[in-house]
Amino acid sequence: MAPPKVPLDVRFEKWTRKTETGCWEWLGKRDRKGYAHIKHDGRDRKAATVAYEWKNGPVPKGLEISHTCPHGGLFARCVNPDHLVAETHGENLRRRRRYVRKMAKCGHPLADTGLFDRGRPVRRCIVCRPLYVSYSNGHE
Repeated sequence: MAPPKVPLDVRFEKWTRKTETGCWEWLGKRDRKGYAHIKHDGRDRKAATVAYEWKNGPVPKGLEISHTCPHGGLFARCVNPDHLVAETHGENLRRRRRYVRKMAKCGHPLADTGLFDRGRPVRRCIVCRPLYVSYSNGHE
């Protein structure tokens, strides 16, 4: 006999942390791009899609879920249904281009300027970058 299914609201409550921006930060499994994942209906799915469907019903055919987190929220880790919309891939790409990311995947703020990688300007986490540089140079 299979164990009883845990309701979605209980699972989301257990695996999220509410942030000051209103994001629900996913604390569970994530893929290598940082997107939250959850096992639902017997398969591994993006948690944002499950959250959207939980509150709004199925994602309409031809549309995908896009994050609209305010104030440079967590995006890939946010599963707040109020921060999720169904839109075309083109609309999703245009939304991303308009937004200048303020947070690194780790959740820390990004440096605004002054970092370069192979001659190109890049933005790195201002908390993790010094730790990485120190570690890669053999310092503890």
